[in-house]
Amino acid sequence: MLFVAYADIKDTMDSIHELPNSQTLIVFHAAHDELEQALRDLNFRALYRVITDSASEAEFQSIIQSGSCIYNRRVEVEELRQEVLELNRQDKLTGCCNRNYGTEQLHHNLKRAIRHGQYLSVVLADIDSLKGINECYGHDAGDTVLISFVQHIQAQLRSDIDVICRWGEDEFLIILPETNIQGAGKVADRLRVSLGEHNIDIGKKMIHAHASFGVSGFAPEDKYRNCTNDSLMLIVRRCLMQAKAAGGDTVLCCP
Repeated sequence: MLFVAYADIKDTMDSIHELPNSQTLIVFHAAHDELEQALRDLNFRALYRVITDSASEAEFQSIIQSGSCIYNRRVEVEELRQEVLELNRQDKLTGCCNRNYGTEQLHHNLKRAIRHGQYLSVVLADIDSLKGINECYGHDAGDTVLISFVQHIQAQLRSDIDVICRWGEDEFLIILPETNIQGAGKVADRLRVSLGEHNIDIGKKMIHAHASFGVSGFAPEDKYRNCTNDSLMLIVRRCLMQAKAAGGDTVLCCP
């Protein structure tokens, strides 16, 4: 589809850098006696350039160079913007998603599951022994455990599909799109077993960490149950609390 944008060039010049640059035919209007100045403004501010048949080679080179500089600056700004955005989404210690971004991802995936009639499961994991590790070996060792925990889990999740985010100090939320609660329970139990067998090097010695897992989810056949972030997190947190109360190193599922 081809769109046509028509504007008086005097009114448009200040925001010309925001104009669309694809699938758009842009038509500018300028009075005849303002044309020369309009062309200079266009050549200075926009990514495209306008030259006349009488332009010298030096003028042509200058126009190309200025356009390249503007383009490179825009690329740099966009790259910096993406870097800042990514940093704002990450937990500084573990590198996984932080809670704010995790909340957005949960909302997005839950809306999609409801809209398309798909399953969605969430797993809330809590490292059982982190407090004792901090007290016995120090907080640096505890940080190592948290980092190792995230790396170990990420290695077993589906890349670009599943999401893990730090939900609390030693709590992590795992979002499993298109996964029913039975499948999520199996994932959680596999993580529980493999974590208990995983050696974590804290510098002084190798240790093991155990975790408890609560599992819940949205099922399309019962579309009014667990259909909001709050209701889903309420159930999965209750599951986790019961798993912890049972002694830890446990998976508890609740539809």
